[in-house]
Amino acid sequence: LLGVIAGSCVLLFFAYKKNQSDMPTKLILLILPLISIMLMWTMYRGGTKQNENVRSVQSRIAIWEQVPAIIADAPWFGVGLDNTSHAFVSHPPQLSGLEDSRAIVDRSHNVFLDLLVQNGIVGMVLFLLFLLSSAMHVLRQSRMSPLHQGCFAAIIAVIAAWQFSFPVITDSVLFFLSLSLVFEAAPYKRYKP
Repeated sequence: LLGVIAGSCVLLFFAYKKNQSDMPTKLILLILPLISIMLMWTMYRGGTKQNENVRSVQSRIAIWEQVPAIIADAPWFGVGLDNTSHAFVSHPPQLSGLEDSRAIVDRSHNVFLDLLVQNGIVGMVLFLLFLLSSAMHVLRQSRMSPLHQGCFAAIIAVIAAWQFSFPVITDSVLFFLSLSLVFEAAPYKRYKP
């Protein structure tokens, strides 16, 4: 739902940027985040689901508390791709009562923390430069079709969802496919040698 809210906000930004007087579109874009919040409230307002979500958040916080120590061990280039579980063996999070005692922590459940742990400061800076240059490229466009605006909203939605999760195949495909479609919308400049 965090991704839906973030994506809706991006679409709302494009609607206002375009200065359309299309009131139904603006109303729909305002209502989408409210519907998401209402759904979240009704789904999680009590019972087992709420306890499970609280436990999940507490587990993530316990994992995140160990990330600075792991980064301090290998700050510049990280521990390497898919070596996070080995790093958490050296710095185990306090998950007693939250997770099964045999649980293996193999991700920090936050894309930016995972990048720092696996790729270090160098990898994180490169990824942030990539995101920043992509965002600047998109925001410089004077006109974007609704398809391309939707693709940019999908990119923001996936990044927002990754704040409490990690990239899996389905959302990674959505992220890079949307990114390629957004870049396809850009005017192509030929450079003469």
